[in-house]
Amino acid sequence: MAEQEIELKKLTIVLAGRSFPVKVNKEEARILPLIEKDLNDQIRKMQLSYSDRDIQDCLSMVLLTQAISTQTKEPSIVTEISKKVDQLNVDLESVLT
Repeated sequence: MAEQEIELKKLTIVLAGRSFPVKVNKEEARILPLIEKDLNDQIRKMQLSYSDRDIQDCLSMVLLTQAISTQTKEPSIVTEISKKVDQLNVDLESVLT
């Protein structure tokens, strides 16, 4: 089976006043402005909370916060999906028998 090519858009995201080119698919392009706003809001909060730190430190703290958040949420998502799959199996078996 041939792999379908995913069409990527070239966009620019601005974080902490600096532009970064990114290539994203359609779904990512829709949520990219929200991600950009959220990250810039977090960077501003870090700058206000840690005014003695430079922008690089604030970016690093936001990155660390995002990484921790991702790691702590992922296991619960896997557990939730696993429960739903188990329930679907139970439902399927009851229909088939």
